[in-house]
Amino acid sequence: CWAFCALLQDVVLLSGFTVGKSPTANKDKLHPCNLQLSGDDACIYVSKQKPPHPRSPLVSKRSSWISAEGSKMVKAPKYTYVRLDELKNESVVNVYGVVVFFKQPFKSRGTDYCSCLKITDQSEHKIGCTIFCEKLEDHPKIFQTGDIVRMHRVKVKLYNNSLTLVNTSGFSVVTFHGTVGGAVEPRTSSKTFHFDEDDRRTVEELRSWAASQTLLPSVSAAVPLSAVQPSAYFDLTCQLLAKATVDTTCTLLRVWDGTRCPHPLLKVIVDPNVTEGASSFSKQKESLIANVLVYDNHVEFARQLKWELNTSLAEGSARRSQQTLTMRLGLPSLSGFLLLQRIQLTT
Repeated sequence: CWAFCALLQDVVLLSGFTVGKSPTANKDKLHPCNLQLSGDDACIYVSKQKPPHPRSPLVSKRSSWISAEGSKMVKAPKYTYVRLDELKNESVVNVYGVVVFFKQPFKSRGTDYCSCLKITDQSEHKIGCTIFCEKLEDHPKIFQTGDIVRMHRVKVKLYNNSLTLVNTSGFSVVTFHGTVGGAVEPRTSSKTFHFDEDDRRTVEELRSWAASQTLLPSVSAAVPLSAVQPSAYFDLTCQLLAKATVDTTCTLLRVWDGTRCPHPLLKVIVDPNVTEGASSFSKQKESLIANVLVYDNHVEFARQLKWELNTSLAEGSARRSQQTLTMRLGLPSLSGFLLLQRIQLTT
């Protein structure tokens, strides 16, 4: 949040802000443009003027102003949120919602990345959202359906006879895990964002409501390699040992979770020169490794994953520590273990 002290006649300098069209100009009849926070380098400078003579008329004027207005401390903004069944076309709004569908950011034809999601709330209206941002970290950090998302300054647009939300200038987004009773920990790349008890209450109310709805798919527990079945989709928590680019549309991930798959696994031969991490393992270690092929919009993020070599690949050894560091396929992350969602065993 932003806060500064300024008195009448002080000089205020704002740096790093952008000029945008005021969404409330028609209602409040104020200036058609306003200043909007843009980026992390925005600053407000206040230059204190030299105090006037004690008998100057300005002193009495300033004294009365101070008594009426106080120190003019700018408080954190109080945001209002619109229910999804109350959205109006062309309005700029702040919304909360439960994610019922999402597609991780993918490279658009221009310079931006695009991500798509669909959200709902207690009104049971489902609204699609399309977000274009140049930086991956500015996109919603959604891990699974059922996550809670809060978006500020999104515009309502009519597309194919349906309302949809698109990001506008000053857009910001925060996401939360959707599990009832879990910690309310905001996921965002922003260094500063507004979050108070009202926000916490809203997240918890959406969690409770979503848990009571059958429209949200249940989140399946991760399945170890030792329990997977051919042609079945499953989630896998594992460690990335090596990766390699197969072509422009496919990346190979070599993973293991400390258990042995009872079914024959796909063998993928790649050039050792394009492999990041160990290009070969002993026969015993190879029997514990699974090859995962990542395609389409997931390729960009698979390339950002960092491999971590465990020199003592032994059956069962990864299970003891795999919860210490977890990341999800489709999101830029650190090294360690990852959760591969909705993958299919191909023999």
